[in-house]
Amino acid sequence: MAISETTKTVSSGFLGNFYNIIMWCIRNWYILIGTIFLSMAIIMGLKDSYVKNDIGEFIVQVGGRIMSPDSSILLEVDRLKENPKITVEGNREYSSYWEKFKFKLGKWGSHIRILTSFVFLLGMFWLFYQGFNLISERKGVNLLLSLLVMILLEMSFMLMVLYKNKIGDYPTMSQFLSTYSHLLYLSVTTIIVFLTFAIFNMQDASQTMMNMFYTLILGALIFIFIGYLGVVNQVKDKDLTSVTIIKQIAPFKGLYSLASNFPLIIGKSIEDFEDKLPEVNETIIREVVNKSIAI
Repeated sequence: MAISETTKTVSSGFLGNFYNIIMWCIRNWYILIGTIFLSMAIIMGLKDSYVKNDIGEFIVQVGGRIMSPDSSILLEVDRLKENPKITVEGNREYSSYWEKFKFKLGKWGSHIRILTSFVFLLGMFWLFYQGFNLISERKGVNLLLSLLVMILLEMSFMLMVLYKNKIGDYPTMSQFLSTYSHLLYLSVTTIIVFLTFAIFNMQDASQTMMNMFYTLILGALIFIFIGYLGVVNQVKDKDLTSVTIIKQIAPFKGLYSLASNFPLIIGKSIEDFEDKLPEVNETIIREVVNKSIAI
């Protein structure tokens, strides 16, 4: 009798835990999928960084996969600003159903790309936020931390892209480390990391270990960001000033551009773009419709 009860307890305990795990995966499917995606990006980034002995490969792959949707949004919005007739149909006349289909496809294609990029970007932010919530219940801090992680990742990634656009290749590990041969960069990094820990500790000094964990995450990203900032600053280019660097690596430019041009994106406002509109239908077909089908 005792053996039977023990077997039943073990069985129900195992099955109960297995059931709870399955239900958690169903309820938090987005976290599971996002974690798998992010883990694959991290693993591949680490692998390529090890093979090439270059931390830049890690930043390019992880930062690119996470933050490229914002760049995609910016490109699509710029394309629609250059060709406002893509979204504003007006009294357009079509010479054939095929021409009409191509126009609709281009219009919907731009909107679909913007929407999917926005959802993916929001999903990555939500993934970071929910992941930190599993570790700590400090939701306000987790919200801020998730935002800072995405900002630092995007700015580091954009610094590398900026360097590649000027030089033709991504910076190497030795170039990255050479930044910290300058005492200024090392001092700035140390001060910022120390202030980060102090700010976290001001909110709840009783959770020192958790505050150290937060600081470790941000500290690593701050270290990477300032390192690549130093690499870009070493480029001898008269057009590459501090102001232009800040403008080009500003985070979430795609989201800002989407918000500021939203009436045009949905085809509700065209007055500001009337001077760019073609006057004849043939021009529309040649310059706008052909561009709009590149999905």
